[in-house]
Amino acid sequence: MQSFTTFDMPRMLRELGGDRARLVALARSVGGEVPHHILTMRESLSAGRLDGLEFSARYMGMLFDSLLAPGASNAAKDLEDASRRRNGGDSQFAFESLENEVGALLGDLAEIRS
Repeated sequence: MQSFTTFDMPRMLRELGGDRARLVALARSVGGEVPHHILTMRESLSAGRLDGLEFSARYMGMLFDSLLAPGASNAAKDLEDASRRRNGGDSQFAFESLENEVGALLGDLAEIRS
């Protein structure tokens, strides 16, 4: 079994009752949904809509928590916090960190889907 660095695949598989097909379906769903949310978040940040960014970051944090992906979850929570404080510079930095974590996570999810 491949070792994933962005989330706990063995634990996730256990959470899904050992059903690899469900894991593949989840990876497809998340892999299709997350890029859209990142794009929307980038647009919110560029437009200075930090209230919308805060909400999106909260949603993404919950999603990544459910995937047992601590790096992406923590990055989303950092972005939520910076956006809540309406700090554009910190929000930009936190968003870049989230993009890096999400890129790695999407790479791992692509491995599962293939």
